[in-house]
Amino acid sequence: MMQKLGSSSASKSERKGESSSKGKKRKGSPDDDYEIQVLKEGLDSVAEARREGNSILKQIYPRVFSRDEIFEEILNLGVEESQQLKAYRFFNANETRVREFFGCPQRIRKAFLIQMMEEEGVSN
Repeated sequence: MMQKLGSSSASKSERKGESSSKGKKRKGSPDDDYEIQVLKEGLDSVAEARREGNSILKQIYPRVFSRDEIFEEILNLGVEESQQLKAYRFFNANETRVREFFGCPQRIRKAFLIQMMEEEGVSN
């Protein structure tokens, strides 16, 4: 004869033992504490390795500035209106110029921009 789905051939005492063990809280042992510590140290090592990897990637792949960021910085520096589009085109013609410019300290960027453009014969 076939049993109905959901019915069990296990006795009531077996089922009672199963359900009572599910509700008990497990007490931590020294072995559990050790395992937790090992897992924590392992996760800390993985996190540190990811941070180091990200740092290396930043060195290998320099940040790429958007055209909006370039133009915004030209405006923030107070470049004369007649020179703004020239400066914008100057930067967009050569990615190395952009990296040099943004790598330069903020306080001297405008002077650096003017010098770069003069050296390339772009100003006025």
